[in-house]
Amino acid sequence: MSMPITGSGPRASRAALRAVAVVGCEERQVFDIPAIRIEVTAHRAEIKVCPRCGQESKGRFPAEVTQATQYGRGVKTWASYLTHQHFIPLERTAQIFEDLLDHRISEATVLKAGQALDREIAPSIEAVKAQLKSSEVILSGLELSP
Repeated sequence: MSMPITGSGPRASRAALRAVAVVGCEERQVFDIPAIRIEVTAHRAEIKVCPRCGQESKGRFPAEVTQATQYGRGVKTWASYLTHQHFIPLERTAQIFEDLLDHRISEATVLKAGQALDREIAPSIEAVKAQLKSSEVILSGLELSP
């Protein structure tokens, strides 16, 4: 953001500065968080009827769009992050969404997001457990739950 000089120079000279070349700049930076809000993306699948046979054909939605209304990856990620990484209870996580986005999500949505995360990372967790179990290193006091 450029801040040009307006008006005239010091009172002593009263020289107009509009036509004078810039000799340098002083810079100041402001770090801020942009306003966040819920973003709604409408997906529309075309429906057409064949003029010959009368059969209806529909366009395809993206694979992750399975419901008439649903929350996207960002909402699910933040919900899981707040509850799993920061141990924020379901009700408070839903309240945070309302406070920051002016959009309340249900506690069930928060819970389902966490369950989906658990399913997604389960193969990785099992692979790590298998590596630990087959490791030659003896880890005293480590109990791997089944």
